[in-house]
Amino acid sequence: VSVSWQFDGSLAGSDGAADLVPGAAAPAAAPGVTFETATIGGASAQVAHFTRGTYLAFAHGLGANAGGAYLNQYTLIMDVRFLADRSGYTALLQTTIANDNDGDWFLNGDGGLGISGNYGGVLTGGVWHRIALVVDTALNAHVSYLDGARVMTNAGGPIDGRFSLDVQALLFADEDSENSEGFINSVQVRGYAMSDAEIAALGTATAAGIPDPDCNQNGIPDACELAAGDCNQNGVLDACELAGNDCNQNGVLDACE
Repeated sequence: VSVSWQFDGSLAGSDGAADLVPGAAAPAAAPGVTFETATIGGASAQVAHFTRGTYLAFAHGLGANAGGAYLNQYTLIMDVRFLADRSGYTALLQTTIANDNDGDWFLNGDGGLGISGNYGGVLTGGVWHRIALVVDTALNAHVSYLDGARVMTNAGGPIDGRFSLDVQALLFADEDSENSEGFINSVQVRGYAMSDAEIAALGTATAAGIPDPDCNQNGIPDACELAAGDCNQNGVLDACELAGNDCNQNGVLDACE
C-alpha cells in the first residue's frame, strides 16, 4: 500500500522498497548527495543534502490502478527544506523517467505548489515543510498540500496520462534546469489518493519522518492488517472504504459480494 525512504545515511528503501538511484540533469554534470544531521521540530534527524541538478529515481512497486496500465491514483509525501535564497521554478516530481519533457509538480519562484501556471501556498526557504501531491487521474485531480493544508487544485487527468506513474519516476528532475539544491528527510508514496482529512492528520515535517499509513487510526499500520482485511486486494483496508460502498450495511464491501 506504500513505500518509503528515510535517508538515515543512505538512499536505501524501507520495508522492501528499492533503493533510490541518484542521477544528474543540467546544470549538473554528476549527481551530488551527502548525508547530514539537521534539526526538525526541535529533534535531530539524519537527512540527505542534494546539489542543484541532482535527482532521485524511485521504483514504487505499487502496480497499476484505476483500470489503467499505470499508477493513476497515488499520494506523494515529502519532508523537504530548500535554501533561503532559492529562486525560480523547482521541480519536485518528473513522471517521465527519461526526463525529456517538463516536470509534473513544481515550486514556483514565490514558493507556491502546483503546475501549469496554477500555484498556491508559500513554502518558506530555509524552513522544513511537509508537502504532498495527491493525484487521481480518474477524477481529473492533481492536488497540492503544504503542512497538512490543501493549497492548490489542478486538473490531473486522463487515466494513463501525463500525471500517472510508470514503474519508475524521478524526484527533483526537470529537462531544462528548473531545479534547486535542497535537503530531504523522508519520502513516502501511497498507492491511493489520500483525503484532505488524512493529509491534515499528517501535519508538518518531523524528525521521525512520515508515519506509515493507518487509515482506520487504530494504531496498527495498514500493512499489518491487509492480509485479513483487503477483500478486493486494492491495497486499502476494507474498513476504510465502507462509506458509500456497503449498500446493505453488513460491513462487507459491495465489490466483494
